[in-house]
Amino acid sequence: MAAINRLTIMLIDSDRFFSDGVLSFIKNQYPNIIVKSSCKIANRIDVLMTGFDRVSVSVARFYAPKLSQNGTVLLMHDADEVKRRDIPEALKQKNVILMHKKQRMDEFAARLASLVGDGGNRTQLTIIDKQSVESSALTPQEKILVGQLRNNGSINHIANEMKLHPKTISCYKRSAMMKLDMPHNLEFYHWLLYS
Repeated sequence: MAAINRLTIMLIDSDRFFSDGVLSFIKNQYPNIIVKSSCKIANRIDVLMTGFDRVSVSVARFYAPKLSQNGTVLLMHDADEVKRRDIPEALKQKNVILMHKKQRMDEFAARLASLVGDGGNRTQLTIIDKQSVESSALTPQEKILVGQLRNNGSINHIANEMKLHPKTISCYKRSAMMKLDMPHNLEFYHWLLYS
């Protein structure tokens, strides 16, 4: 029996419509592949697909060390021109592929095929998309806190509104982060802003 070819792709992009389009495209392009969506971070990432906005690049820099030895950063941009010097050092050390978001789908498919391979029956593709995390596991207070944080509320402002101590609000925030499997503030605020 042949071994299963496992490939992990992490999507980081503030453009939710683009990310959803990429997911749909992958599922349609590779019907024989087992596509597993996840919000948990894997120990090894094969493809880091990120947008070129500041927040997405910051999050990508954070996850760049988890890229496998042959890992690839697929940098999706909508600028007329991107120079190599515009790419952060942490990402330059990896295999970086620049793609314009308005490139033709067949070009995108060819680039994806070079990363995924033939996509035979023995391929399992794990898509890590932290933005698709559901907040149903949160308590009512944690949901209120998340809503307030999305509206740019500070911990002290939220504490005054909820008539609680700021330390209690911080505990709610930390609890929500753990339930959402986001141990770092950077991940949590990226999710808050772009999900």
